[in-house]
Amino acid sequence: MVQARIKWLDALKLFAIFLVLWGHAVQHLLSSEYWDEPVYRIIYSFHMPLFMTISGFLGAKLFSIPVTSVLRRKFRQLLLPSISFGLIYCIIAICVGNSGGGFSFFIHSFWFLKSLFLCSIIYCIASKVPKHTLFAIVLSLIISQAMPYYGFDRMYPCFIFGVALYKYFDYFQKNIRVMLAVSASIFIVMLVKFDASFLKGFNSDAIKSFDLMEIGRYLYVRYYRILIGFAGSMTFIALFYSLSRWIPNSKLGDTLCKCGKYTLGIYLLQTFFLEMILRDCLSCDGLSFCIFQFIVAPLISSCVLIICLVCIKIIHCSPIASWLLLGESFPKGE
Repeated sequence: MVQARIKWLDALKLFAIFLVLWGHAVQHLLSSEYWDEPVYRIIYSFHMPLFMTISGFLGAKLFSIPVTSVLRRKFRQLLLPSISFGLIYCIIAICVGNSGGGFSFFIHSFWFLKSLFLCSIIYCIASKVPKHTLFAIVLSLIISQAMPYYGFDRMYPCFIFGVALYKYFDYFQKNIRVMLAVSASIFIVMLVKFDASFLKGFNSDAIKSFDLMEIGRYLYVRYYRILIGFAGSMTFIALFYSLSRWIPNSKLGDTLCKCGKYTLGIYLLQTFFLEMILRDCLSCDGLSFCIFQFIVAPLISSCVLIICLVCIKIIHCSPIASWLLLGESFPKGE
């Protein structure tokens, strides 16, 4: 059961990172407003909440690790690669004459890794409160709603959702078909109303002026996105778990699942290949909707995925590079 669980999680992570590439291809290779593209909206309704739910599922045992150890480990695994790649991309931007963009990129880039770092630390601290752990976690959820930085207000509930899924995994297994049917139904229904307005920014001046209508709209959109993220995450977690027996016990199947272990490196490297090079060198505006969305974009995403995996293999040739760029353990251990 343990081996099967790891395998289906790796397959799910590979699926999720492919969605990241597909969504970024739609976003950066068309000049139209990307939030008007239905494929983009479907992907962005759940793919990052899915990643954070998986992270919470895998990080549920952080409660048993000292906070200082979690802080060191998560800094190495998440923040160090963000800083390293941020500096590299910042230098590249400055060299091509975009110094302002370079600094802005360094501050705001790789927001998911920074959000995951915050989620891991806050959860670890809350889980250490003796006799009142549940209260502390609920309080941390409430506090998170006042912290919009790096999407923490939307991602932390997904992380805790993953923790809860881990703690009640036996119930999840026994009721897998019901969970899949219910979550998929809710997800599809919520997708019907998930239009471009859910992905656009808000008028911060209206919120600061205590415009009740605008504040109500802001809260509605925030919690709608959280709930659709829950529904989408549960749908695909239940689907991949249900299909885990069909993952082939072959070299190809094992290789594909193994690729899911390198999602962090793919996430970091795709920024250079897809969001920088291809964005400036390739335009797909002349292609029809179906040809681009369902043939060209997935094909480009697959090519970028393969290139990233090759680069990760090259980085692995150097223990220091693996430590700096991929957050892996230093040869002598932590």
